[in-house]
Amino acid sequence: MFAQTSEDFDSWIPLLEKAYAKLAGNYEKTARGWMSESMRIFSGSPSHRFRIKDMSLNELWDLMMSAQNNNFPMTLATQAAEFGLIPAHAYSLVKLYYLRDSLGNVTQRMVQLHNPWANEYY
Repeated sequence: MFAQTSEDFDSWIPLLEKAYAKLAGNYEKTARGWMSESMRIFSGSPSHRFRIKDMSLNELWDLMMSAQNNNFPMTLATQAAEFGLIPAHAYSLVKLYYLRDSLGNVTQRMVQLHNPWANEYY
């Protein structure tokens, strides 16, 4: 659960984690929470949380595309185990892609995710 130094021995990540635990009161209180709160605390910028069940797929895609075009960091959380994702888990949303056919028509919309607890990208 707790950060370790990276392969190149950078120590800023564990120091940042320790500072956040101090702010929260202890390490136990950092185990769960809202990603938007963490983004706000670490960036000093406003953050927003959206419930996608109230949005159409097109509305959601447009919102995420707008955030990507403005270079806003994005995260997402799962509730159930769907699409091979871990239930009740947080992911970084790395990039949105359009897959196009040979005529340039969009055939699929793709989302690249990163599991912060692993090295794989999805």
